[in-house]
Amino acid sequence: MNTMLWEFYALGYDALCASLPHKKIRESVIRIIGEKKYDTILDLGCGTGTMLFSLSRNNEVSKMVGIDFTWTMIAICQLKQLLWQRANLHFMRKSINNLDFISESSIDIVYSINTLFALPHPATTLTKVSKIIKDDGVVVLALPTEKFSFTKMAKEHISLLTKLTLINQILNFGANLLLLPLWLIVGIANLFISLKEKRGSYTTYDKKKVIAVIDESELYLKEMIEILSGQMMIIKLGKNK
Repeated sequence: MNTMLWEFYALGYDALCASLPHKKIRESVIRIIGEKKYDTILDLGCGTGTMLFSLSRNNEVSKMVGIDFTWTMIAICQLKQLLWQRANLHFMRKSINNLDFISESSIDIVYSINTLFALPHPATTLTKVSKIIKDDGVVVLALPTEKFSFTKMAKEHISLLTKLTLINQILNFGANLLLLPLWLIVGIANLFISLKEKRGSYTTYDKKKVIAVIDESELYLKEMIEILSGQMMIIKLGKNK
């Protein structure tokens, strides 16, 4: 991965997480995990920790770990942790391809949002994930499909915005206005991501590509859905058929 690109992206990443499409992705990941009770959660490529901080309100989960290879992402996570003091939440700067620090068959839930598309060998990563989840563990991935574009995603934001009440529309608009400097960073970073995708450095997925990656790993497909007009794919995997 390009470290400098993601260090730069981290400076504006919370604006992206506040967008309505990103909220929709997080809600879909939680929904596809289901009502399974779990003690341990691992977020691969946790970014600035938005998803984990939301999940950490569930006091029944004893340990939640977020890892990211980006110094700035983890620094922001740790700053939030200082502010909100979630005892069951831990962040570490680690590569998601280095999971040796986690005991085998020890994790209930592993999820990854918008991360595997940037990996050159995602099947290798998933094989490593299969070693650390419990026999009844769940892996959930959110991946951009071949229909994905940042322009279309902006249209999705507007579409979702129109479904809010008038007061919430005004509040959302005001919040995004305040986040305008961060959105500028996001826009520049997304431009570079688009260029890398066109050059083949990053990969968008269709069902055929996803199944091919899963077949190379030691995980099995449980469920697959598309959201946001087919631009994102949410995939549920398990250790057993």
